[in-house]
Formats: sequence, C-alpha cells, structure tokens
Amino acid sequence: MSTNNSLMHPSPNPPANLAQRPPMIPPQPPRLYDVTLRSGTISLLAPDSESAAWMALELSSERNDVLIDVKQADEW
Repeated sequence: MSTNNSLMHPSPNPPANLAQRPPMIPPQPPRLYDVTLRSGTISLLAPDSESAAWMALELSSERNDVLIDVKQADEW
C-alpha cells in the first residue's frame, strides 16, 4: 500500500494565501508642487514627486509651453 508523505507530513510553511500579510500603510495626503513653465508658475496637488512630474509634463504639453522645473512647494 502506497501512501503520500506530503499528506501525512504537511510542509511547515503555510500556503502563500494564508501567510501573514504586512499591515496596510495608509495613503499619504497629496502634496503641493510648484510647476515652473516658461509662461509662469502653477501649483498642483500630487501624491508623490514622480506623479507631479508626469502631471507637469502633461500640463506643459496641453498648454504648448516649456516645462522648466517641478519641485515640492514646501521644500527648503
């Protein structure tokens, strides 16, 4: 009679879907960024600097303007 050892001696590691998951990190509030275009400076809210940069690039394209800089408004 053949027995399956994996059924008799389960793995010490639980399946991935039962493994303990790290606690969720609450989302940060959006930050204020200053977007400098050739025509002037505009402020926008974004969740992070990468998102702000992409939003600024899209804004400059929509306005047919030159993007010069993107920086967090409260940076020193």
